[in-house]
Amino acid sequence: SGPASLEVTDWIDPEWDLLIRVHKVEGASRFFYHSTFAPSLKPIKGLFISPDPKDAGFAAVYCPADGLIIHFCPRRRRWGPIPEGGWTPEKLDRFYPEGGVFLAWGFDSMPSSFQVGADRAGRKVPQNAPPGGRLDAEDGLLQGNQAFRGPVDSALSIDLPELRGTVTVFIALGSTATEAVSLIRRAREIGIEALARKAEQAWEKVGRKIFLPPAEKDQTILRVAKRSVLSLIMGQDKSSGAVVASLSRQPPYHFDFPRDSAFFDLGLDVAGFPERVDRHSDFLMKVQMKGKIAFGWMWLVSLRWPFYRPEGHFKANYSTDGSPGSMPHPFEIDSTGLTIWNLWRHEAFVPEEKRESYRRKAWEVIERGTKALMDYVDLRTGWLRPAFEDDASRPSATFHGASSTLTALMAAADA
Repeated sequence: SGPASLEVTDWIDPEWDLLIRVHKVEGASRFFYHSTFAPSLKPIKGLFISPDPKDAGFAAVYCPADGLIIHFCPRRRRWGPIPEGGWTPEKLDRFYPEGGVFLAWGFDSMPSSFQVGADRAGRKVPQNAPPGGRLDAEDGLLQGNQAFRGPVDSALSIDLPELRGTVTVFIALGSTATEAVSLIRRAREIGIEALARKAEQAWEKVGRKIFLPPAEKDQTILRVAKRSVLSLIMGQDKSSGAVVASLSRQPPYHFDFPRDSAFFDLGLDVAGFPERVDRHSDFLMKVQMKGKIAFGWMWLVSLRWPFYRPEGHFKANYSTDGSPGSMPHPFEIDSTGLTIWNLWRHEAFVPEEKRESYRRKAWEVIERGTKALMDYVDLRTGWLRPAFEDDASRPSATFHGASSTLTALMAAADA
């Protein structure tokens, strides 16, 4: 036959923790999908390549009744034999009542074969471990191993009629196996057309709220501007209100950088979403450092005293749960300065009836941050003392840090 082709369309359901991936296949009689998911209970914080924690990806099992594979990391780690009739999400939850992180995936219909094996890509696994899904699929057949403990590469296959077809892969997350699998069961019942319509309507509703300059007529500019605002909205964590620089986990940019998100917030305010900035402001106020003294090993790189006063500053970046992110800097003076400016300038977008409450809440953070900045202002020379700025590995005093510090001081004086 001729060459095969594949067209893929992805989206996240607007309500559920469910990724929907639709594949249009031409020129193939069988479709394989493999995965190396490694759920973890710990934040991923690698500095450059963001390696998975050593204990990520505890195990995976195939559930024959649903035709789904579940990768999971339980809170209490123990392992048992495959029960009679095979695993089900309900049996898994009885075995792991403490819960954890459970990722279920599968097709919109039952697969024709399956394999749960070892992920050997850069991993040390026993020689007798079952082959991983991708390796096993190379001969066009899957062996049907039902479970594996360790780093997993799993696979499913489905036969296609007349060398073509549409295959939908559902990937769902939950704190229990039943929670994750229930999302896929509901998605199968609803059907792909209704799911697509649901997502389109949800994003169209958001898109209609976006304010764009009425004088701008260039449709390309308007489309890019609207898409940019939608990207910011997608990047806001629904629990904490943090706004990540990117959804990318590899390379690791899935953090809230206060310096960057100051401008994200400005865009969201101007585009007509001040309530989202309210949530992000609450996040920033919570993560501001409050300690009186701390040790920062990066000061030693420039042979400087390693103890400093963190109170009032912000880390270079944060995980969405508020813990420090991947950057090793004690703080960055431009990040502190731009965050103070951000909290000050947002007040103009807060509704009048809430403004006084916001002002009182923000002022404590602004005052604390301003005092922290003044530690690095040399009043005699009218310039900065060296501090970490712009992701530099050594403390410095350049226009980059000075401009953001001056901006913050002017904002604080106005506040």
